[in-house]
Amino acid sequence: MGKRIIIYTLPHCHHCQDLKGTLNFMRIPHENIDAQANSAIADRIEKKLETSSYPIVEFPSENLFNSPVFLSPSSKGDVSTSPHHRIFDTIDEAAKLCQLYYNS
Repeated sequence: MGKRIIIYTLPHCHHCQDLKGTLNFMRIPHENIDAQANSAIADRIEKKLETSSYPIVEFPSENLFNSPVFLSPSSKGDVSTSPHHRIFDTIDEAAKLCQLYYNS
């Protein structure tokens, strides 16, 4: 129990603030990375996931040989681009997935 969760956010994104607030309320620890202040990291993740929508959640792999799993908001007609990329429709859905991951 107590796995690491990373959230990539933008400072003026209300969805990002909602997710952080919800996770804080649920007492799910997470690391926040400001995508605007860390543009090289943000560019790499956006390119890998083929999205520019935020917040993006990363569930790092505990095993060197496995890839991390990413969550990002769905856009109209959006589909996951890899088995390690999932999309969510609501902040509540993202928070529940974070809770499931954290408690597993």
